[in-house]
Amino acid sequence: MAIFGGEHADLPLSAKMGGRIAELIGTRNLPAVIDLSEMLIGDQHEFMTDFAEGLFQVNRQPLHLIIDEADQFVPQNPLPETRRMLHHIDRIVRRGRIRGFRVTSAYSTKRKSASQPSSTWASSPHSVSGRRAEAH
Repeated sequence: MAIFGGEHADLPLSAKMGGRIAELIGTRNLPAVIDLSEMLIGDQHEFMTDFAEGLFQVNRQPLHLIIDEADQFVPQNPLPETRRMLHHIDRIVRRGRIRGFRVTSAYSTKRKSASQPSSTWASSPHSVSGRRAEAH
């Protein structure tokens, strides 16, 4: 399993790499962990916007996507600068099944946040992981 970003990274990440990592995971059946914990929140949002948009475009095989600390990436009341990110993640969750996506999300239970959405979202520190699921 490849680890992108974070303390244990096989490859460090930058905010500009979301689209490239999405293409790599979405086209090569690559199990991976993406750790955004060392990025500033604005950089995390930039990465996730490009990652979600790119992954939706290229993925056509079963993919289990786990979004940890999901309240960072799918706020119920998004700021204007996060609406595009929310749109692309929401599209994967709501419309991605036809493209092979199975999404699990998790929220921290230490705090109750007004940003936790009431939709079908369900989240460790700022990481996203993808692993190919078996086709049924």
